[in-house]
Amino acid sequence: MKNPSGLLNALDEPIFELSLEGKVIAATAAAQALAGRATTTVRDAVDEWKFATIVAVRDRARFEQAFKRLVDAKTISHRMEIDIVARQALANDIVPMEAKLAAVTAANGKPTSVGVGCATCRSKKQTKQPPTCKARICSIWWKTSPMRAWWKVLMAASRC
Repeated sequence: MKNPSGLLNALDEPIFELSLEGKVIAATAAAQALAGRATTTVRDAVDEWKFATIVAVRDRARFEQAFKRLVDAKTISHRMEIDIVARQALANDIVPMEAKLAAVTAANGKPTSVGVGCATCRSKKQTKQPPTCKARICSIWWKTSPMRAWWKVLMAASRC
């Protein structure tokens, strides 16, 4: 491969390289933008910040456990769904992502770093389509309908 950093940036995917302590030592431009640290090349100064700081608090323990298993050479890769706190344009949005963690190993088989590739998660909650015009009209009609009040009375009476 002639230019691996150029190839990684051309793919426009968030890819991080973490030290065995969990600090980011390299990141693609898409990864740096996701984390709110915009620079121009893969090996630009990334300040060696902890990757776990952009993982949502509710997923942080699971991420750190999977990361530790990779560092301890108990597994060579792990795939998981985590929420990332995307700091693009200071929005701080929670983005569900699928992360693949993989150990970068030396010739002796021991991990030297960990690669983390993230992709937008296609979970059920994200694939929900917005309601159609007909569904919106029916919803508005039901909310303003006097029949709704009668329905609530009937349902309450049936519980007795």
